[in-house]
Amino acid sequence: MDSLQLAGIIVCVFAFGGMGVLFLNLTRGSAVGRQSAAELRGLMGSSASAGLAARSRRIATDDDDDDDQLVDIDTIKKRSGSSVAKKQEPDVNAKLFQAGIYSSEEKRKFQLARIICPGAAALICGFSSLTIFGSAVHTSMGILAGAFVGFALPLSWLERKIRSR
Repeated sequence: MDSLQLAGIIVCVFAFGGMGVLFLNLTRGSAVGRQSAAELRGLMGSSASAGLAARSRRIATDDDDDDDQLVDIDTIKKRSGSSVAKKQEPDVNAKLFQAGIYSSEEKRKFQLARIICPGAAALICGFSSLTIFGSAVHTSMGILAGAFVGFALPLSWLERKIRSR
């Protein structure tokens, strides 16, 4: 197997994963992948942490030699908790507002561009790589590169519009 074919296969695997994320992002909106801190704490569960805390206390009483190395789970939670709130990335609607796009017609045009640009860029880059190189591997890599560029194009345009205001 040629190294170029292997690179093409790896790029294809990552591209299909990226296209899946793109499809999920377009169908569900920008709320995909965001979880609040309460939901994350709910995943840990209070019963699991209580069991660990009890276990650490039991080990501490059984083994008095290592008392300074064992720390209670509640103490670890207090130490690792940050009082400073992290800055959250604004969603697409907030970015549209910052860019000065207020009407529903302009928002609809932007969302349409987010859907059309990856396909159009993939077709353009795929066709140009087919005509320049003529191989299927280069064509598939051109299609994937075009899809990635097309996915980033509307958001980069929006960022430039925000900076120009």
